[in-house]
Amino acid sequence: MPPDGDLRTPVTDTEHAMGHAHHFLSRLDRVNLRQTELALSFYRDPELLRGVIDAAGVPPHAERVAVALADGKKPPHMVVTRDAFFITCLGAGMFPRGLYRVSYAQLIALSTRLAHKRHRARLCAALYRDRRAVDALLHRVTHAGNTLCREDIAPALDLQPRLWLAFAGSFADHVLTFAHACRPVARLTYAPNGPERDLLRSLWESAWTQAHFSVLMSCEELDEDLSRHAAPAQLIADLPVTFTCYDSAPLLARGLWAVARLGAPALPHLAHWLDYPVSATRVAAQLAAAVVALRHPHLATEALALIDRPDDRYGACIAAEVREELRRAPRLAPLTEVPQRALDRLARRGLIAAPRAEAVPDPMRLALAVSTERAFCRRAFGWWLDLLPALARADAPSLYLPRAWSEAVTERYAVDRGLSLARSFAASLPKRVPHRREARPGRNAPCPCGAGAKYKSCCGRARREVQPAA
Repeated sequence: MPPDGDLRTPVTDTEHAMGHAHHFLSRLDRVNLRQTELALSFYRDPELLRGVIDAAGVPPHAERVAVALADGKKPPHMVVTRDAFFITCLGAGMFPRGLYRVSYAQLIALSTRLAHKRHRARLCAALYRDRRAVDALLHRVTHAGNTLCREDIAPALDLQPRLWLAFAGSFADHVLTFAHACRPVARLTYAPNGPERDLLRSLWESAWTQAHFSVLMSCEELDEDLSRHAAPAQLIADLPVTFTCYDSAPLLARGLWAVARLGAPALPHLAHWLDYPVSATRVAAQLAAAVVALRHPHLATEALALIDRPDDRYGACIAAEVREELRRAPRLAPLTEVPQRALDRLARRGLIAAPRAEAVPDPMRLALAVSTERAFCRRAFGWWLDLLPALARADAPSLYLPRAWSEAVTERYAVDRGLSLARSFAASLPKRVPHRREARPGRNAPCPCGAGAKYKSCCGRARREVQPAA
């Protein structure tokens, strides 16, 4: 109750916030029109500003935050609370002393990323309402193989915010299933029969499903709860090594693209594979570090230090090519075309089903190159160097052909393709060492302990006494 003679009612938190908001709006005349529009956009969307403040690492004890509205030494600021209640607006030259500051670059970068993430979440929620459509889409992803087109992968990318853990778990299951089932069919010395043909087809679909899931897992940045753990980063960083076991260039290309999207968290895991004794694994790790350097130029020094070794001519060649590419294009720019040399190499080997490589439009060149079946080998080293800049700068749909092109140029499944994948993966698995039983001396033979008695009267007697007790 108010005191006697005081007719004013207590001021609530909402009224207090409204008073600050009115004060904030009345101080917008201190900034120009462009800065006013930017401030009002956050005033209408306080949830976005609250996300920017949390992502900027504002200390918990900071009750008020000054958010810059422009670049410069003393730019204008909007002063808000930790819960995104607007307090006032400071013009240029009015420096907010004693307040935690969020720079203009942080504001634009974080707000753009959070707005895009929120938009993706809305698309995912809208798509997920129709479970039949989701099931049909996932069935297409897991059974289409190399015929999955751009029209199929685009809506599947919208499922990533909700199904990341499902994609990762299914990827691991497919790898384990492939490793378990590839040994029997890899030893075939005759033409596969009906059940064996079905198994080879399922293994071929499983290998391509792993490639598609690697794209779906890496199309966006990891959520905060996932990025705190090393397991998701290690899963994505190990993709090139996993796909090297299949000896398939299209699968490895998608693994390299996924590592490029991951960036800095991938480098510690790649350093482990650079000391691996298998040369193909080392080359795949070197290519992965190179594509990270091309997509993230600020990581070039750290990434090139891993691969530029004097005793490895492949690593030195990759590092020199990456440095030359960074010198020509120091800033990351959109690039969805492959250098013509990469397609010319495929055309000379007769691997492209298109009439001529020059007739392929620019937006389709990368998709055609990474969808053409060929083996991963060190003799194709120049082809990979031509392909890396495009892989580093491409987005996820650029890895897939449109449906019309896919139906025209993509080679369909054949039994020898599934058999080749199974044999390559089985060859990369560790060899099984047969278990050999320990050779026992005969009953009347001298005891191996050196006592001079027969085995049945020495250690053999002790063994017979212990076995029934066990």
